[in-house]
Amino acid sequence: MIFARALQWFNSLSIDVAIGSVGGAVLISSLTEIEQDPFTLIALGATVWLVYSFDHLQDAYSIKGNARTHRHRVHQKYFIPLVICFVIVGTLSSLFILPKLPMNVLQLGVLLLLMVFLHWIFNKFESNNSTYMGKEFRISIIYVLGIALPAFANGAFHHPAFFPLLVLFLLLASLNLNILSLVENEIDRLQDQSSIMLSIRYTRVSQIIKLLALAYIGVYIYSALFIFEGMDSRLVMGFIFLGTITPYLFHERLIKNDVYRVIGDLSFSFSYLILL
Repeated sequence: MIFARALQWFNSLSIDVAIGSVGGAVLISSLTEIEQDPFTLIALGATVWLVYSFDHLQDAYSIKGNARTHRHRVHQKYFIPLVICFVIVGTLSSLFILPKLPMNVLQLGVLLLLMVFLHWIFNKFESNNSTYMGKEFRISIIYVLGIALPAFANGAFHHPAFFPLLVLFLLLASLNLNILSLVENEIDRLQDQSSIMLSIRYTRVSQIIKLLALAYIGVYIYSALFIFEGMDSRLVMGFIFLGTITPYLFHERLIKNDVYRVIGDLSFSFSYLILL
C-alpha cells in the first residue's frame, strides 16, 4: 500500500516520465551505436520534467474547484512549492547544463521547444469536437522527437535501426496516451480537459488502440527479424510494449491509486535494461 502510494506520487510529479524519457534516449543511442553525452541526457530529463510540470500546474490553476485526479490535486495543493521547484530546476539547468550542450543539440532543442509551444497554443484553441490530430498524437510526436534528439544530433539517422526505433516509440507513446485517455475520459469530461475521448466515441478510441497495438507488433516483428542485433534489444522492446498495453487490458483492476497510469508511464523505464 505504501509502495503503491509512493509510486502514485512519483507519477503525479512526472518524475517517472522524465526518467523514462532519458531511458528511451539511452536505448536509442545504444541500439544505434551512438556515444551518450551525459549533459544532453540530463538536459532531456530536466526539460521533460519542466514541460510536464508546467502543463500540470497550468491545468491545476485553471481547474475550478477540487481536481478529480491525484496529479492535479497534488499540483493544486502544493502549487507554490512546485512553482518554486520549477523555477529552481529551470534556473540550474540554464546556468549549468545548457552551456555544456553541443551547439547542434541546443539548436534542435530550441526547435523542439517551439513545437511544444505551438502544441500548447493549438491545444488551447482546439475545439473538443475536433477529431483532427488530437493532443495525444501531437504529444507522442514531440515526445519521440525529444528522446531521439541526442542520437539524431550525433548522426544516428545513418544507422538502419534508427527509424524503426522512432516508429516503435511513436506507436508506444501513442498507445500509452490513448489508453490513459480511454480510462480517464469521464474525469477529462468533468474537468473540461481537451482529450480525444471528448471528440470520438469510446469504441472508436478502443479501435484506435487495437490498431496501434497491431501496428507495433508488425513493426516489432519486422525489426526483430531484419533490423535488431542481439536478443537484448528484442526483449527490451517487448517488455516496454507489455508494460504499455497492460493498463488497457486490466484497467478496471488497476484504477486504485492510479496504478494503471503508473504502469503505463513506468513501462518506458524498461529501456534501461539495455545497459545490463
